[in-house]
Amino acid sequence: SEKADIIHFFYNWSFPFRKKVPSVLTVHDVIPFTFREAMGLYRNIFLYKPGIRMACRLNDIIATVSEFSKQDIAKKVGVPHDKIRVIPNGLREQNPKDPSLEEELKNRFEIKDTFILNVGGIHERKNIVRLIHAFAGLVNLNGYSGNLLITGSVSGAPYQNKMKSICDASVRETGMENRIIFTGFISEKELDSLFRMADFLIYPSLYEGFGIPVLEAMKMGLPVITSNTTAMPEVAGDAACLVDPTNIEEMTSVMSELLQNRQRQEEMIEKGLERARSYTWQNVSESYLKLYQEIIASV
Repeated sequence: SEKADIIHFFYNWSFPFRKKVPSVLTVHDVIPFTFREAMGLYRNIFLYKPGIRMACRLNDIIATVSEFSKQDIAKKVGVPHDKIRVIPNGLREQNPKDPSLEEELKNRFEIKDTFILNVGGIHERKNIVRLIHAFAGLVNLNGYSGNLLITGSVSGAPYQNKMKSICDASVRETGMENRIIFTGFISEKELDSLFRMADFLIYPSLYEGFGIPVLEAMKMGLPVITSNTTAMPEVAGDAACLVDPTNIEEMTSVMSELLQNRQRQEEMIEKGLERARSYTWQNVSESYLKLYQEIIASV
């Protein structure tokens, strides 16, 4: 580090006690301040929270990925606003279309009709229980004939098993055993194939510091329904349908309206493709280079 002009830490747990040059710390979000999820109570209170506060004090600049995360970090961690810089994420390149893989996925998950896609796992904040009930309403009240695919691995850890049991109970309660499919782990290549085949992505998360699946779906030309809270309105702009993620009836209604309105779907696809084009790693690298130059010039 003695020969460096600047040090950039990309991991929250970075404590440069003896640094001799300026340092930047990237903090994507501070989710455990709001949703503890798999993190134990004592680990949350006595390790995570004081650790993040110390890391943010020790580093000169905090970089984050959205204006929402900036405000959340300032409020919950106590970092001054002028110490935080916002540099959004970039998007990976999409995999080429693979008809044989699409057919294999249909067979694997026994997809006989169309389907709605949810991406991101079954953590509490992903709001899967409400989504299950909203989907049941779409089937029972609006006659939707397809499936709901929920991607994400279940690791076998106690928290994951607990959340899967809660989700399974909701599936049984709504009578959707033959309609809702938990896919388990999905590779990026498989995910891109599912993006190409789905009717739309529904991403009703209660908290995101960014929400990459929203933009990944847009880049693949898929309409998106997402939450009107935390970072998702900022990331989606006017290219998605925004819903109150705590309102099951509203989710059902918006899904139904989107399915019945082909013109609206086409408008969202066009806006989504345009929106996703601005989230490139070239833009990310240029923004960080500008930040580095600013910091070095101020020393």
